[in-house]
Amino acid sequence: MRNSVFTSSIKNVYVAGDLHGHYESFKGVLRRYEDSARDSLLLFLGDYADRGLNGVEIITELNRLLESRDDIVALKGNHEQYRDGNPTFSPCDLISEAQEKYNSWEKFYHDIMVDFLAKLHIAAIMNNVLFVHAGISSRIKTVKDLAKHENETYVLWSDPSPLSGEHPSMRGAGITFGEDITTKVLSALGLKMIVRSHEPSKAAYGPYSEHGGKIITTNACASYGEPWKPFMLKIDTKSLKHKPIFL
Repeated sequence: MRNSVFTSSIKNVYVAGDLHGHYESFKGVLRRYEDSARDSLLLFLGDYADRGLNGVEIITELNRLLESRDDIVALKGNHEQYRDGNPTFSPCDLISEAQEKYNSWEKFYHDIMVDFLAKLHIAAIMNNVLFVHAGISSRIKTVKDLAKHENETYVLWSDPSPLSGEHPSMRGAGITFGEDITTKVLSALGLKMIVRSHEPSKAAYGPYSEHGGKIITTNACASYGEPWKPFMLKIDTKSLKHKPIFL
């Protein structure tokens, strides 16, 4: 599957971070979006399964929505990194879940996952905002660089850090990157803010801002337990004003 960057001039975007199999959050995101959206777009940032109980249902339903709705867009997360049906990440609870609910991981993968994965974008750009699952690296100097296969690991695994520069990540993939890298990449792309997920613990109680407000981390799942407060982020991609909508 070839990576692609979704672009749009739409102003009002509702953003859902990691879901990790938390079906109640998924349905809450859809319900709140339908209740409040006018001339808007709903964007999912990846990590739809694993750690929660309902990855099969989320992926199946979201796949149908992506087929029929042009106001719903989904990005790839590191938990959507498969090679020939095999996960390149851990844990992958979706395999055992599909075995139980679909009677076969291989059948679920070929019937649903292949089509679903083909619909996912590696990143999205809307006006002044870059949306990614995880992060960036200094290798990203153009929009085309976001879509290059050799940069996928950075986009899907990297985390912001209070330290300047780039350093190996303890995750075993990607890097940590400082505010200097964020400033450099945003300037090169002509953008002002990055909205991402990938670190639900940072955003357990609401949006988490770092690098001088140039990065916002969001989270939509409660799969890690109470007292986490899942939310989606409403953002004006021109003015950068944003607020959480708790589910």
